[in-house]
Amino acid sequence: MRKLGEWLLVGSLAVFPITSAQANVVTYTFSGSLFDIRNTGAGLTYGQTFTATYTYDDTERWTAPIEQGRVVSSGGQFSVNVGSTSFIGTPTSELQIFDNYVNLYSGYNGADGFFVSSWSYNNWSDERPISYLIQFDLWDFTHTTLSSLSIPSQTQVTQLARSGRIFIREFSQSGETGLAGGYFQEFVPETAVPEPSSFSMVFLGLLASIATRLVSNRKWIR
Repeated sequence: MRKLGEWLLVGSLAVFPITSAQANVVTYTFSGSLFDIRNTGAGLTYGQTFTATYTYDDTERWTAPIEQGRVVSSGGQFSVNVGSTSFIGTPTSELQIFDNYVNLYSGYNGADGFFVSSWSYNNWSDERPISYLIQFDLWDFTHTTLSSLSIPSQTQVTQLARSGRIFIREFSQSGETGLAGGYFQEFVPETAVPEPSSFSMVFLGLLASIATRLVSNRKWIR
């Protein structure tokens, strides 16, 4: 009877394989070169390469309207490395979502977008009280990726990554003192956190309980 319990468990795994639900948390990496240097250039120079990481959770959450076709929500962890300089954002960044956004002054005519910004204070010191605002955006100018202002899925985020820009903005106590920006093309998922489906977990729990009962009662069935 013990063997029967074991065969039940093994056989059920073959019939009902463990499946995974869509991952909610994904870390992306992207890189490029700086081409837009203004004023101090945030201490960076033209042509320097950058690498960045962004961790995004696509779980539904609050959004607040800014204007027509544009809302704001909480983002995720964002950081940028340029040479030996690291800009590490605060744990929660700001996320702006655009759906069919129109602003002809800025050149947006029905665009879908994903815009993240976060403050970085790791280069702050009493002698040099400077902070940085690190930002990146993803755009689809065919306005076909998003159909609402809901939190985009991971699939939608990678579809928006057809066109991406990054900015590092330097601020002193008197205001913005410099900017460095660049384009990137690849927005690559680095890690994903799979979540076992609820059905699989419940079913395996029931099987384990049945197998345990069969084994514990085997002396009564001999």
